[in-house]
Amino acid sequence: MNESTDHWCDGISRKITEHYLRLNCEVITIGRSLQNDIVADLEEVNVEELVTQVRDVDTIVHCAAINEVLINDSIDRTYNINVTLTRKLTELASLADIRSFIYISTFHVYGISSGLVTDKSEINPINDYGLTHYLSEEIIRTRSKQAEFNYLIIRPTNIYGAPSSFDTFDRWTLVPFQFCVMR
Repeated sequence: MNESTDHWCDGISRKITEHYLRLNCEVITIGRSLQNDIVADLEEVNVEELVTQVRDVDTIVHCAAINEVLINDSIDRTYNINVTLTRKLTELASLADIRSFIYISTFHVYGISSGLVTDKSEINPINDYGLTHYLSEEIIRTRSKQAEFNYLIIRPTNIYGAPSSFDTFDRWTLVPFQFCVMR
């Protein structure tokens, strides 16, 4: 199961979905797009309703987030999607007896963007984007002990590749796309 909130994330979700389908796994997607198996407003997720729809799911792959560009549009919406949704999904994992939780976070939790960054580097988010992801990571760590699910947190730097649609693409600030707009 994976989730997306914007078109940039759709590319990640699509690749994750394709990966699991190649492994002959059944995949259930949740998100606002009508292309998802379960269409839901991620700001208003009702965990109790989802439990019946995700029976026999063994892994949640969570990559829904307001990105570092759109974060300035609404701080309330940002924390609701980036943090509260994560808490709700950990509750879903607990109630539906889902055994694994994979979270696509960001290297922004480190607060630095140059030099050597490893999983041993100090956590020091310097903006709400990094902070919301770090808070989500902590929610997952805490809830995994209570709900007894395994988790994996992935902190990618820039993710690149062709957007699913250039008509709605708004991530020209990402390094690979800067090359496209440089003169």
